[in-house]
Amino acid sequence: MKMSRILALLLALMLALSAVAFAEDATEAPAAEATEAPAADEAAEAEADPVIAEFGDVQIRVSDALPQFESYYQMMSGYGFDMSAYAPYIKQQVLLSLVQQEIEKQKTEELGFNELTEEEQAEAVQDAADRYNEMFNYYLESFTYNGAADPEAETTAYLEKYGYTPESTLAKAKQSMATNKMVDSVTADLVVTDEDLKAYYDEAVAEDQQAYEDNYAAYEQDRSEVSEDDVIAWNPEGYRRVRQVLIALDSDGKSRYSALSTELDNIRNGEESARTEEEVQAEIDQLFAPLYETASEVRAKFDEGAAIDDLIAEYGSDPGMTTEPGLTEGYYVCANSQIWDPAFVEAAMSVDAIGQLSEPKAGSYGLYMVYYLADVTPGAVPYEDVRDVLDPQCQTAAKRAAYYDQLDAWSEELGVQFYLDKFVTSYDN
Repeated sequence: MKMSRILALLLALMLALSAVAFAEDATEAPAAEATEAPAADEAAEAEADPVIAEFGDVQIRVSDALPQFESYYQMMSGYGFDMSAYAPYIKQQVLLSLVQQEIEKQKTEELGFNELTEEEQAEAVQDAADRYNEMFNYYLESFTYNGAADPEAETTAYLEKYGYTPESTLAKAKQSMATNKMVDSVTADLVVTDEDLKAYYDEAVAEDQQAYEDNYAAYEQDRSEVSEDDVIAWNPEGYRRVRQVLIALDSDGKSRYSALSTELDNIRNGEESARTEEEVQAEIDQLFAPLYETASEVRAKFDEGAAIDDLIAEYGSDPGMTTEPGLTEGYYVCANSQIWDPAFVEAAMSVDAIGQLSEPKAGSYGLYMVYYLADVTPGAVPYEDVRDVLDPQCQTAAKRAAYYDQLDAWSEELGVQFYLDKFVTSYDN
């Protein structure tokens, strides 16, 4: 089941917030006597860095939440979201995440889940080291590429700004392991019924129909990335599955064809040119001539009964045809396709019958010879066809929902108070 771009990003955001805390542990500020006015410096601190959530001995201040908020604010801004609309949502989720993390710390300790075995300790140490090194190397490459004077020092400082150190990463790995054990305990008796799974399927169908009905590009992109553990539960009209023998231009040939195509389009649009349309087309024909000779071999072997898989292996240059999902599923194409080279679409739609191969069509990557693999039945994918894949997804979703219900119950039990109106940042100006 795939989601629309916005919903997918927001879900990823929430899951990330639940899994990783950028802020340091919240600590309680000294409590003032009821009959005494707070000291001047304490009052100034409270005004500059107000408490935005609290329960028991825990207080979470703006400074605890700000690094996380800034990180996701910048990420979503980079995706082009209108942050005047989404900033309040990010604040709410950041604050909720920090509160949940504090509740998890208390409850895992109270219930004994943070008592790790030697094996679990070793696993947490290795996991933390892998996570930190992966993140460090990622940003190190960026700082190095951008010419930082001391890339390693700047990488370390950048990660520390957001609360990432080897020590904090290890602490989070241990807490994550303890939390996972608690989740397993809380949801141990959870039972997902057939009715639950069918309802999950119906939701997947409705969601995918909304996402893809008028969005060819989203459907095709998701189809090109879907894994065996995922499902697209609804298909638009007019699609077929195809495979191709790509007889590719080399890199110089691709660049030359791009330039010639632009020149040809300009001439056809009435722009002045030193050459005629016929002269440019003749150079294009010359560029593709060796490829057409290869295409003739492919056609001859296909007509003699060669299997499309064998022809792809012998002549093809498209890596998407030798890896999943293209290896098994092929590409999903319709007359209105958006993500494919128009020449490829034209070749794909030119074939009249399943099991036939198109004539070669020149395009940006070379010559496309497209095999008509199968039709795609429009509408909802039958429940039985996707049940086995949706089942573990439904189990995970139900487990997550049950656990968050428990977190909500603990939050109410602990008397958590939120002061979202005090969560004011420089981005609000």
